Amino acid sequence: TILDNAFAGDVAITALTIPSTVTQLDSFAFSGCDGLTTMTIPYGITTLSASIFSMCDNLVSVNLPSTITSIANGAFYFCTGLQSITIPSAVTTLGSSSFYGCYGLTSITFESGTLLTSIGTTAFGECGNLPAIIIPLGVTYVGYKAFDLCHALTIDCEASEMPLDWNPDWNFSNCPVTWGYVPE
Repeated sequence: TILDNAFAGDVAITALTIPSTVTQLDSFAFSGCDGLTTMTIPYGITTLSASIFSMCDNLVSVNLPSTITSIANGAFYFCTGLQSITIPSAVTTLGSSSFYGCYGLTSITFESGTLLTSIGTTAFGECGNLPAIIIPLGVTYVGYKAFDLCHALTIDCEASEMPLDWNPDWNFSNCPVTWGYVPE
């Protein structure tokens, strides 16, 4: 286990290899590690804990293993340099503010066969450069202002209409939405 706050605020860390024997990464473990530019999470880790990479300004890319099932609240909060991310198909939950303030994010991909069911409150808030997102069919909950202040965003939803459990203000910024989107 890499414990809570283990490397938090250590700006001197530019690269880190997490051994495959590590099975748990606790909250804030790498928060504020501005020297990190890339990170590979080892196979076997199932959760990205709360605020694990929050405020890692220069983190450009993160490689997530297929074993990840949830991305907790604030996991990538204000990772302003993050450019793209692929969400493994086993992920069922994106926590509140999980990608909040990721201004550099220009691409998010959900792997084919995704099990995603929940996108938390302000999950993608202030991702102002994100041009498009496809919300998979299985998503039964989207929280309040999930895409707030994403003024360049176009949202394609595989669902034919808004599911009942989505917050009525999930699209507070009135991004263009296409219902019944069929992936190519």
